Amino acid sequence: VEEEFIDQQFLIDAINDPNQTDTDVLALLQANYPLGEDVLIAYINSGRNDNDIETALTDNAPLSNGVLLAVANSNLSDPVITNIVSGASPACEDVLLSIANSGMAPGQIQQIMDANAPLTDAVLIELVNSGLPNGIIKNILQDNAALSAVVQAAVNNSGLPNGIQNQILNAPDQGYGGLPASNNCDNGIENNPGTFPVMVYVQAERHMYGSSRIG
Repeated sequence: VEEEFIDQQFLIDAINDPNQTDTDVLALLQANYPLGEDVLIAYINSGRNDNDIETALTDNAPLSNGVLLAVANSNLSDPVITNIVSGASPACEDVLLSIANSGMAPGQIQQIMDANAPLTDAVLIELVNSGLPNGIIKNILQDNAALSAVVQAAVNNSGLPNGIQNQILNAPDQGYGGLPASNNCDNGIENNPGTFPVMVYVQAERHMYGSSRIG
């Protein structure tokens, strides 16, 4: 069945209207659920109340990768970003790469990475070179063992202390080895006005198999 296009530009206009209170904007958005991707991204970047934005995002989940990437690159508070991206597991590789370089509190980054394990090699290597506290890097990589050869090489070539390197490289296997590559950053979710988005086979498949351990 072909869906009728619903123009939600008036919602974006309300979001950006300084004469509209945060409470009024949230109420207007809630009255017009489900929200399209453009509306959600405008709300994320609006500087409106973080808790209100989190409410709208949660209510309109599952979220597209475009929305999640906007969250990862936003000025929302660390706890809000953590809640949204952790709740969207498995998040796209690009989203997690942004989180790794976001400057968020290290504990919040670890929480997001833990929620999205197993992580791709690209994300693990980014974390090795991220400048995060050694203990955080160690914990995340240990939780993603066994590591591929390319990640092990990154650890060996890093500036991490030898003791930390040894703990990472000798970590017990968490059973993630051999998972199929999944470099596709399209999680199949579309936030369209007019119909609530549903989980699709691409997302279900990633939940079944996890992220790439070698891709």
